Amino acid sequence: MALNQDPYLLGALLGAGTFLAPSANTLLISYQVSLTPDRIQGQVNSAGYFVTSAVSPVAPIAAGLLLSSLGGPNALLVIAAAMALTALIATGSSTMRLIPDFSQLVPG
Repeated sequence: MALNQDPYLLGALLGAGTFLAPSANTLLISYQVSLTPDRIQGQVNSAGYFVTSAVSPVAPIAAGLLLSSLGGPNALLVIAAAMALTALIATGSSTMRLIPDFSQLVPG
């Protein structure tokens, strides 16, 4: 998005992300439910929703500050760099690499 501002390309990229998001959420929540003991499912879900709700108002403010100070393309590059750093940290995490295969968690 930072390198090409063609509205049709941007629409296709945003559409692809929007189309794939529910599948990713389903996979992540399925793993969470499979790995969390039944007795603490509610606590884990509550904690996750609390953290998500607490940080949600920060994103529009941060995006607005980036846009006003850096402009559109540079703000998108900063966001891309933050996403890449997050992916690298998750990839390097031994906890993430030790998650069992989903087929081992679900019988049948």
